[in-house]
Amino acid sequence: VQHTGDDPDLGWSAFGAFDPDDPSCAVQIDREARTLVNACDEAVTYPLDGTGLRQYPVAVEGGRLYVDLNEITTTTTEG
Repeated sequence: VQHTGDDPDLGWSAFGAFDPDDPSCAVQIDREARTLVNACDEAVTYPLDGTGLRQYPVAVEGGRLYVDLNEITTTTTEG
């Protein structure tokens, strides 16, 4: 789960921390480079919102963040 921006009701994304084509390869955050890096191939990177990884729908309702782990999407979903 990642949050970008200043508004606590917007800017949330939830994504799998594994390469979508090879689940044995974890994706790790490189805080200095501000990117996500494939542990099996460091040349493969993703933006911090997880675009390109398996995305899970998120929603903010009544100040609570909900992540639907039962549904996988292919695009970033912000709530």
